[in-house]
Amino acid sequence: MDEVRIRKWILERSTDRFLFEGFSNFTMDEIARDAGVSKKTLYRLIPSKNKLIVMVLDHQIEIIENKQRVILEDSSMGFKARLEAMLRIVSEFYSSISEKSLLEIERLSPDIWEMVRQRREGALDRIIRLLEEGRLDGQIRNDISSKFLGRYFQSMIDSLISPRVMMEEDMTPNQLLDLTLSLMFNGINKSPGGIYE
Repeated sequence: MDEVRIRKWILERSTDRFLFEGFSNFTMDEIARDAGVSKKTLYRLIPSKNKLIVMVLDHQIEIIENKQRVILEDSSMGFKARLEAMLRIVSEFYSSISEKSLLEIERLSPDIWEMVRQRREGALDRIIRLLEEGRLDGQIRNDISSKFLGRYFQSMIDSLISPRVMMEEDMTPNQLLDLTLSLMFNGINKSPGGIYE
């Protein structure tokens, strides 16, 4: 087996374990054993556990980016459905990772957490592009820039779909996203005649 396929195999064998069990529970020795490769081969291809974590997360983010690109180009979906689908993909990313894993990354590897945040800037650009399309089509208000709305949505999701908030509110990422989307599209009014009427 060539090195590219071995690296891919190691990545596949590590992904589920990392995402569901956390990153600190096992060693590179265990990863080599799980993948059926020698420690020497593992360290030659992937020099550290942090590098493997970055590879796992990078791969997951790449999947998200590809899904968002497909949605962005899907003209058969309405604006609101595409926006919700794009935001839901972000939620699915968080759902695919256990709370323990997210907390470990945030607490033990702030540089990796920052890498994830930076990669999501590309997702923000795609959301802004969709919002601009919705604004030009008369789907959203003209008095608010698409860039501001994109940053607003992103900051809402960043601050709410986090390990701490999920634990404090006892909600899953999808439940938090549903609530966030409801607030975004419907506001906080209980009924007509509310505070902004």
